[in-house]
Amino acid sequence: MKLDEFIKESIVQVVSGVAAAQKATAKSGTRVSPEMMTLNKNVPDNCILTNDHNAMPRLITMLELDVAVTAQDKGIIVESAASQGSSRVKFSVPVDFKTVG
Repeated sequence: MKLDEFIKESIVQVVSGVAAAQKATAKSGTRVSPEMMTLNKNVPDNCILTNDHNAMPRLITMLELDVAVTAQDKGIIVESAASQGSSRVKFSVPVDFKTVG
């Protein structure tokens, strides 16, 4: 697989996964990659606050993922562990975990 195809497929699969996570968590109140986020430098590095027009600011956790993958003709395959010939894809997804209470 060529580098441009690897990059494209990696991004497409990450976006697809985020969309699936948004749908799967919608009823629980958890928001995956919520809209209207603003960085607040007064909170820890892995947290930002939402600037939602209809709600109080909420704490966002940056869920960091580091995945070992192998590019094959049929697409990018996630590996259970890094192996020779595998590559790594690192990315972060902002998640607003619903506060229980």
